[in-house]
Amino acid sequence: MNDRRDLWAIAEALLIFAPFSVVGAFFGDSIRKDVLTRRQRMAASAFSWIMGPVLAAVTVNDLGWSIYTGFAVAAAAPTVTYDVIALVRAFLLQAKDDPRSWVVILKDLLVAALAALLPWRK
Repeated sequence: MNDRRDLWAIAEALLIFAPFSVVGAFFGDSIRKDVLTRRQRMAASAFSWIMGPVLAAVTVNDLGWSIYTGFAVAAAAPTVTYDVIALVRAFLLQAKDDPRSWVVILKDLLVAALAALLPWRK
């Protein structure tokens, strides 16, 4: 009996939050076209589209936040997951093309990310 309730909760989340998730997945795809191939973009879009309703359902049902917060999470989560996928792909491409070790590449990536986030940078 619990399995049916779990399946209904997943179906309900997909019905309620899917339109917002489509917007987020479309936006994530539109800003990351240069990193991924067409097949990778399709897989990343599908994964991002599913992650939006799942994370929104977790936000509403498990954390007890409002449904409007769930809508915001459903719209923003696909873009963030798409960005993470594109970041991993860019790192793998850089590691393949660069003769330095992957540790040096990761260190340079983290230094560049911290320099972009810190307000007192030059």
